[in-house]
Amino acid sequence: MSFFKKLKDRLFKSSSKIDEGLEAIVQEAAEDVRIDQDQEEVQVLKDSIDTINVSEELPPEPEPEPEPEPEPEPEPEPEPE
Repeated sequence: MSFFKKLKDRLFKSSSKIDEGLEAIVQEAAEDVRIDQDQEEVQVLKDSIDTINVSEELPPEPEPEPEPEPEPEPEPEPEPE
């Protein structure tokens, strides 16, 4: 009976180590995904900040100046007869 007890203990030990290994792998993968998502969010925020900074740096467009009205041509004086 002790043989079977030892065998059972070893099997449970091995399976618990496998479970721990799988949990560690899954946890690492989850952390990688979170890091990727965080980096994407940071990039989106940086792009937004750049857009805001660029729009603040641009001076407002000047309003077009009205075109001056052309001066009327003077009427020619009639020639004396």
